[in-house]
Amino acid sequence: MIDTVMIDTIFANGGIDFGKLEGCSVDGRFFPHGWTNGTEVNVLYNIAKNIAGDILEIGPWLGRSTLAIAAGVRDASNAKSFDTIDYGPTSIAEWKELFDNDFSEFVDDDEIVRNIHCTGGSMGALIENIRRAGLLKYVTTFIRGNFLHVPKRDRYSMIFCDTLHDEKEVRSYSAAINTLLAPGGWLVCDDVPNETLGAIVKEYVDCDIVVYSRAFDPYSKFMIARKAA
Repeated sequence: MIDTVMIDTIFANGGIDFGKLEGCSVDGRFFPHGWTNGTEVNVLYNIAKNIAGDILEIGPWLGRSTLAIAAGVRDASNAKSFDTIDYGPTSIAEWKELFDNDFSEFVDDDEIVRNIHCTGGSMGALIENIRRAGLLKYVTTFIRGNFLHVPKRDRYSMIFCDTLHDEKEVRSYSAAINTLLAPGGWLVCDDVPNETLGAIVKEYVDCDIVVYSRAFDPYSKFMIARKAA
């Protein structure tokens, strides 16, 4: 049974009801390097499992968040599509071109360097991580490219976005996210830990529930919001 009411009650009154937040069903040994912590993994899993419609992920990197969402799709009582979009750089030169970044802050990070140089670049590493966990069939489409320019479905009931790291990015992506997110749908943004960036997101997306996970977990940085119906 689809339980969208459960999602509402988990995040009611500006909080997170941890008593109702089910633990993600993926064995921890399958999670790759990344910055999504346990609270965040469980948030993604619960929304993906209980939402009625399709799901979009923007910026999966190596797939910690992707595993949580795919497990939710697997464990749900209803069928849904799950699309994930990433730039998927395949070299340092491509990274520099895509992100207008000289890579100097990452040059000593063996994890990043190794994964962008593996077969298929970071997208290849992402797919392999999902395959190893036995969840590949629960990701409908892996899309490589800029979120704003690649083909997508017309509407999603859940969007997880890990590309809103500053005001410029929030303003670049939020209008398109609003168009894609169905009324009553859930938006989860990484690196939007408080109203500093959250208020800008809300300029574009009319939200009737907003929760900042850092208020309940000092190591978490999610904005969790429901678009007004």
